[in-house]
Amino acid sequence: MRNKFILWLSLLIAFSVTFHSCRTDLEATGKHNEEKLGEHIHQKISTGTFQKETFLSGVNEFKRSNSSLSNKSSANSDYLKRFSIDETSIYKMDVNNIQTYALRAYNIFESPEIVYNLVYRKKGNDVAFSIVKILDNEIIPVYDSQKGIVTKIDNPSTARICTDFYSVEIWHCKEGVSWSQCDKCAQCLFTSSGYTSYECGGGGGGGGTSPGGGDTGGGGGGSGLYDPSGYIVDPNIPPSIEPSYVRAARASSFFYSQTDQTKSWAVEHADIYCNILEYYLDHIPPSSPPPNSYYQDFANFAIQVFMENPDLTWEQFYNQFINTPCERTKATLNKPNVKQGINNVKANAKLTLTNPKTGEIGFKEKKDGTVVPADISSTHQVVFNDVTDGYGGYHNHTATGIHMVSPPDMVDSLFGFASAQSVADGIGNAYLGMIAAEPCSSCPDGTKYVHYVIRYAGTGAELGSFVYSPAQMKKFNTKYAEKANDLSEPILYGTTYINSLGKLNEKGLEKLFFDTLTNMGLDNKVVLQRIEPNGAVYNVTKNSSGTITATLCP
Repeated sequence: MRNKFILWLSLLIAFSVTFHSCRTDLEATGKHNEEKLGEHIHQKISTGTFQKETFLSGVNEFKRSNSSLSNKSSANSDYLKRFSIDETSIYKMDVNNIQTYALRAYNIFESPEIVYNLVYRKKGNDVAFSIVKILDNEIIPVYDSQKGIVTKIDNPSTARICTDFYSVEIWHCKEGVSWSQCDKCAQCLFTSSGYTSYECGGGGGGGGTSPGGGDTGGGGGGSGLYDPSGYIVDPNIPPSIEPSYVRAARASSFFYSQTDQTKSWAVEHADIYCNILEYYLDHIPPSSPPPNSYYQDFANFAIQVFMENPDLTWEQFYNQFINTPCERTKATLNKPNVKQGINNVKANAKLTLTNPKTGEIGFKEKKDGTVVPADISSTHQVVFNDVTDGYGGYHNHTATGIHMVSPPDMVDSLFGFASAQSVADGIGNAYLGMIAAEPCSSCPDGTKYVHYVIRYAGTGAELGSFVYSPAQMKKFNTKYAEKANDLSEPILYGTTYINSLGKLNEKGLEKLFFDTLTNMGLDNKVVLQRIEPNGAVYNVTKNSSGTITATLCP
């Protein structure tokens, strides 16, 4: 059984909500009933009793053990992923033959100070649940398992007297007008599933009771499996929006949302589970609004992959599923040493605009984290004479050169770095960056920087096939230069591939790259990424029809 997040809320709100539909709107009205609720109606029950009475395996799953809750049970489960449910205090009310069970809920994408209740209602075999938000004593239904997400609520009920009884009725006007204009004939009113019981437990949510308690029938819930993550939510500390608290709350919520089988796996494989959890938590900012289930779904996917492949290591999973070209390049660009090296390369590229004698410079990123200058050939071009100790490198092309990676850049430099990577590093870690400068009157300091990164996308075994003779490389270089000239020719392509200066624009440069790959027999073996001035990384791809598309990395 999981820890209770808040102790200072002494009584939970029990609320059962249904809705009327008029045209396309969802509207609700609260009908006040002066009848007081007797003490015998309200009771605090254990998780075990709740499970026994509702046939639910657990409040986090909300799946019927005997039969499906409804046709929307899958959608209900997906929606509940964003909520952490407090199982330690469950309040039951029995009014007009409707059993209502109220549990405190927390939206893990919002401040834990925002009050929610999850209300499960049962009348005979008719079962459903609602999620309501309590804001300044105003009841705001946000979800109902029978109706879905509520987008519009008119005249929501308010709680002025804690033990009042409210009835929420369902109207469907037969005349097709707003319910407020309806004559409310008997044929328009449905009340069989519309009763609500409410108990606020004191103004401002004060007071405090010990968690647990209630009746003893059925025993407590939970499997007894502990959370191996190391995150602890102290029940004696009031919830807050402090990042460390939110992180711990989300870690706890994620673990207790798992099945007992998954929890057992997590306990037995704590190291791998913690790696998965940390990746999930690192990618959900504290203020992330719902729905944002991508990384949670990915974390659950990761757990299933490991459970189905017991010999899989974290390094293997990381390199295949997490260490994508987008993630790798963003991580590379954020390294301080690499940033400084890129700034130096940019400065040299800019110099080539005014000094034709300025050649190329570059740097190599070594595996020990340091950055060292690249080697320079007799023709003032960058070469990497020793790639065995590096991940990759950067260089500039001159103002008069072609502003796209060349065949030697791919074969000699990128493939050289790829062949030097260990199994643990992964050949996908190899990269090569290219920067060139162009005049730009509307750009900062009058310069536009063309910035591309390439990464190897083939296998280690294939690298042995990508070895070319000097004659072949000469042919590739000739075709590369001829293609660049053709794309720059207005007679052939108009201005599709050139800018106002007659130089290849992004479309032209990227078409040149993919045409060169095809000519070299390297289709789908090299990843091309474009880096924007603001640091955004785009994966540039070509589909089977030849269309080139740039997609922003998430």
